[in-house]
Amino acid sequence: METVPEVVRHPGFTAFGLAVRTSPDIEALPARARIGEVWRQFHLRALPFHLRANGENGRIVAVRHDFENGGIGAFTATVGVQLRRAYRLPDGLVEVRVSAGEYLRFSHRGQGALALARLWREATEFFKHPRHPLAFRFERAYTAEFECYGKADRSELYIAVKRKLGVPV
Repeated sequence: METVPEVVRHPGFTAFGLAVRTSPDIEALPARARIGEVWRQFHLRALPFHLRANGENGRIVAVRHDFENGGIGAFTATVGVQLRRAYRLPDGLVEVRVSAGEYLRFSHRGQGALALARLWREATEFFKHPRHPLAFRFERAYTAEFECYGKADRSELYIAVKRKLGVPV
């Protein structure tokens, strides 16, 4: 069953965590993929515990940002924790700011890598082969795309979008 995305106005957020520069070509080859290692380091360093201990509880997020060449080239992947402000951040962490704006939210019951892989496939298919009326109204903005963690029974993927010129919404 295909996920039907919904247009949402997201307030934006700031997250602190670990980042890596990568590309779709690199991530397509498991032997070269870099994002998995960032997740491993994130948990190995117990960053969710250390960052939440700073007093600003936040959700764990994975953000793709700083896209090159309309999403075909390199991008930065940051795995972090949403915080209102930084407190004594451990060395080596980066800050990423996700702007407020319109996003398509893809969500699905279930959690984990399989549920998120499914959402990414469906989001890619949504824009590549438009069948849904929303696909004709919006295109990817390539400003930020992120996964949110922390809901017990749902996986969520947000893709920043912009309205296509000349298409009524």
